[in-house]
Amino acid sequence: MGGATLVLLLGLVELLDATPAAGAASQPGTVSCKGLSGTIRFDPPLKSGGTAPEVLTGRVTVDDCTAKGGAKPRSGKATIVISAAANTCTTLESGTTVPITFVVKWSKDGTSSITFPGFTPVAAATAGFSLGGAGTTVSGSYPGSDAGASSTATVVSDLTTKQIVGVCGSEVGLKSLKIVSGTLSLG
Repeated sequence: MGGATLVLLLGLVELLDATPAAGAASQPGTVSCKGLSGTIRFDPPLKSGGTAPEVLTGRVTVDDCTAKGGAKPRSGKATIVISAAANTCTTLESGTTVPITFVVKWSKDGTSSITFPGFTPVAAATAGFSLGGAGTTVSGSYPGSDAGASSTATVVSDLTTKQIVGVCGSEVGLKSLKIVSGTLSLG
C-alpha cells in the first residue's frame, strides 16, 4: 500500500484552514478523541506497481474528544495533503517512515499541528494504520508536557487488505479510502 499515500491515511496532513481564527489561542494540556471519520482521495488512483507522482488529500473529522487543560473541544476538522513519489499500493501494505502531518482546527479555539514519523499497518478485520512513536511532535494546542512525543493515532478503513489489493490491481485503481473509525491522543 502506498505509504505516503495512506500516510494519513492518517497521514498524513495539512488543515484546510490551518490558520487559527483571529483571537484564537493555543490551548495547553492534552486531548484524547475516540472517533475519526472521513475520506482520503488518491490522485492519480493507487495501483499495483504505480510509478506516477501521487497527491493524497483527505477531509477528516475528529470527535468524541476530552481534554485536560485549556478549552474542551468536542471535535475538530482536518484536511490531509501529502505528496508521494509514486502512486503504488505497496506502502499501504508495508507502512512508511515518511513523516505525516495532521493539522487539526478544534471546535473551540486552537489548532494542533501533529507530525508522526510515518505509519505501520495494523492487522484487523479491515485495513488499519497506527501512528506515533519516537519522533512524534505537536505544536500549537494540546502539546502535553512532552511536546507531543507520546501522541498516537489509529485509523481504520472500510476495506479489508484483500479488497484494497484487489482494487489496486484493477484497471481503475484505488481512487479513495473511507475512514470509518480511529483514535487520536495528543500529549
